Amino acid sequence: MIVWARGDDGHVGGYVVEKGTPGFDPRFIAGKTALRCVQNAQISLKDVRVPAENRLAEGHTFRDTEKVLLASRFCVAWESVGAAIAGYETALA
Repeated sequence: MIVWARGDDGHVGGYVVEKGTPGFDPRFIAGKTALRCVQNAQISLKDVRVPAENRLAEGHTFRDTEKVLLASRFCVAWESVGAAIAGYETALA
């Protein structure tokens, strides 16, 4: 899983947290009403230590992280537009 966190250098970056990492406890969220193909979890992190080599390449500052988050926000926006259009077309039919 990717976690966005501040590293020892003080900058925010993306880190790969692997299954079985001590202190990492993801709990599957069941019974969602939408986006069931996307797996979500309630994530608990307690005293988790992630090695520096698990930091995403090219993720040195929050500006680098922001590029990834911006791209994902566009996807989320278009998904909601698609759902709204489908709802409208279904209501018309």
